Amino acid sequence: MATEPLVFLLQTPRFHYLYDVNTNVIHKISPALFTALESRQPLTGEAADEFKALNDDGVALPTKAETVQHPFTKYTKIASDRNMFQLVLQVTQGCNLRCSYCSFTNGEEGSRRHSAKRMRWETAKKALDFFLRHTVDRNGVVISFYGGEPLLEFELIKKCVAYADEIFEGKKHDFIMTTNATLLTDEIVDFLVEHKFRLTLSIDGPQKLHDRNRKFAKDGSGSFNTVIANIHRMLERHPEYRPDVAVNMVMDPQSDFDEFSSLFGEQSLLAGIAVTPTIVDSYKLTTTYTASDEFVSKQNYSEFLTLLNFFGYLKDASSLSVITRYELMSDLWHQVDGRQPSFQETICPSGACVPISHRMMISTDGTILPCERVNELNPAMQLGTLDTGIDDEKVKALLNVAQLTAEECTQCVAFRYCKICAKYCDGGTELSREERLKGCTGNRQYAANMLALRILLDEVYTYYDRFKIRGGTL
Repeated sequence: MATEPLVFLLQTPRFHYLYDVNTNVIHKISPALFTALESRQPLTGEAADEFKALNDDGVALPTKAETVQHPFTKYTKIASDRNMFQLVLQVTQGCNLRCSYCSFTNGEEGSRRHSAKRMRWETAKKALDFFLRHTVDRNGVVISFYGGEPLLEFELIKKCVAYADEIFEGKKHDFIMTTNATLLTDEIVDFLVEHKFRLTLSIDGPQKLHDRNRKFAKDGSGSFNTVIANIHRMLERHPEYRPDVAVNMVMDPQSDFDEFSSLFGEQSLLAGIAVTPTIVDSYKLTTTYTASDEFVSKQNYSEFLTLLNFFGYLKDASSLSVITRYELMSDLWHQVDGRQPSFQETICPSGACVPISHRMMISTDGTILPCERVNELNPAMQLGTLDTGIDDEKVKALLNVAQLTAEECTQCVAFRYCKICAKYCDGGTELSREERLKGCTGNRQYAANMLALRILLDEVYTYYDRFKIRGGTL
């Protein structure tokens, strides 16, 4: 049984803090107690009295958790049977690009590769019928098209949309798709606009950065000029479509951070379009993308400017990076709205979504998968088929993937900020404890950053006169 207090220590120029994981509350503590806890020295005098007072209030105690189990475990079957939300149809495993960071191009052995496999209409129809039967408790659903590059199968997509409109009549249903934008023709664009597709376009910054990683499969040339020309034609043809269009930007951290945002200055037609930036995920890739010191430094400075602007101290916000603005604002609002209750005896870390109920992917051959992010060749990720149905025990195993590391999880200070889902537990043929533990160091750093944001919000709103519009609560 754990005997160490489950706490995390942080400090700012003003104060010293103790984050109590059990209660999810940050407490201001004295420098003496902070120093003693940080150095693991015996507590004496006022520091000992202060620590005892915290203990008496139920703070800074060992973990209260005894077992790890997701609270939704007993509901997975009924949720899968009646309450599905999103269907992802893998209409093709082919792609006309070869992106250097794509797991289908440069994944480790045991990862799926690009192939000529295509979804047959019979499989797509069966998937849509299956989805309909499992959404009876939903007022609205989402149908997504995925690849490879989904627009390689535009004719199949048209048939799917027509059939979905027929069988989902009376139930709200939205269509979404992410595309590399190289195949956008006037006919395709007109169709997407007519059927109100929410469209995400993959653009990895200005031409130099985009073309470094996103090349045509046929000749290795860069795809930027084709992409931009197609987007310009699309938005000039249908300017009213702009609110339904977003950009997904995968950032190579070996590049110059400042150059990514320059895309929106160079391409005025993209100004104001929502952008979702992500750093290249090196998990299970043959190449590791490590951020340079310069990239990290510029990213940190950009976040600093974004914070100044958030609190009203930046006179000219025109130079703010749209990249940092999105990421940091998302994190800030998470700190305001995403707090969780105290530990109970049975708990589960964050990180895992609810498989199938939240999202279900159907591969080209009709295999049921939890989403498009996992290794679809790993049997542990295969949750059934359209013919055999959903294996609820496998669903529960993915939902409770933290049970692989239960002892470590119940004593982890980053418990509430965990982002390690089943994707990062890929042992090739099973869910792997060892793979899961590999993500812990980075996850603890992420937790420290999020806690620092919570403290920042509290200090600014509490101690600076111009922001005393509400009391700060940690």
